[in-house]
Amino acid sequence: MWLLKLSTAAAAAAPVAGPGRDRPSLSPVADLRGAWTSRYGYPSTSRGEDFESVHVVDVDNRDGRLVATSRQDGSGGTLTLSLGTEGALVTGTWRERTSPTGHYRAATYHGVAQFVLDPTGTTLTGRWLGISKRHTIKTGPWELTRLVQPAPGPDTIATTVSPSNSPAPVSTDSPSSAFPT
Repeated sequence: MWLLKLSTAAAAAAPVAGPGRDRPSLSPVADLRGAWTSRYGYPSTSRGEDFESVHVVDVDNRDGRLVATSRQDGSGGTLTLSLGTEGALVTGTWRERTSPTGHYRAATYHGVAQFVLDPTGTTLTGRWLGISKRHTIKTGPWELTRLVQPAPGPDTIATTVSPSNSPAPVSTDSPSSAFPT
């Protein structure tokens, strides 16, 4: 049922092309290669809560498709995506092998995902769809954000800016310090 609703919604949102109609112009996807932070939310039925999973993935172009592979983070889990692009629309499949020591004990999950690239080319926002270990269809939000790293050189300077009334500075060396834990 959810798959039917998802495919119906995707078809309804798709641009219509035909005689006398130009396809709407979408921002071109010039180059999505590089490092991205992947964040997706998922419901855990066994724990009765929603969780977020975060990976740093390296995106490369292989045989006309984008392939994203998670970097080793010490957990033993891996995430891969195989994506195609059409303008600002990015669609494909994903596969994750969870950490052998985590809650899901090296389980493998896979499914489909669809994203829209923002006009700046720095954020892909979308949703994933997959099958749970109990054979139910689940879905959730997914966002990939391009990691922008300054070019190394003599002009690269890390600074900390703190207004006089601020209780704690936010360091550019540790962006996560801007978020409460």
